[in-house]
Amino acid sequence: MQIQMTLKVSAKEFYDFVVSSIQASLEMADSSSDKEVKEGTSYKTSMKTTSKQQEKTKVKVTHLKNPEHIRTTYSSASVSSATEYKLKPIDDQKCEVTYIESNFDAHHKELEFQGLKKMILERKLKKRLHDVEAYLIKKRNQPEES
Repeated sequence: MQIQMTLKVSAKEFYDFVVSSIQASLEMADSSSDKEVKEGTSYKTSMKTTSKQQEKTKVKVTHLKNPEHIRTTYSSASVSSATEYKLKPIDDQKCEVTYIESNFDAHHKELEFQGLKKMILERKLKKRLHDVEAYLIKKRNQPEES
């Protein structure tokens, strides 16, 4: 599944947000870790699968190019997936975000969402991207505290 949107935030702002989210997840998974997010970083966490079951999942950052591209993979006993953000700057306060999500079953066969399920997932993803955009704009417009 692929979603492409123009957001009113810079590619750098969006990239930094995604990396800080990965960093927060890494720290929650292993509070004793002092790892910094970089290409190859991996950790284990518990995540819900598409069937709403909790499974131990290995998360790995497979590609990190500031501020253009972030790719992470998720692997559990029953499914694996990859999420990818491709960022294309438009100007200093706008960028084009391409979000790509691929899901695979235990036999590495790609799962394609169809019809209503695909439409619902796309709507959720667009809302999530708009929520990130609103958060980053609000953050940008807040005066810095000294």
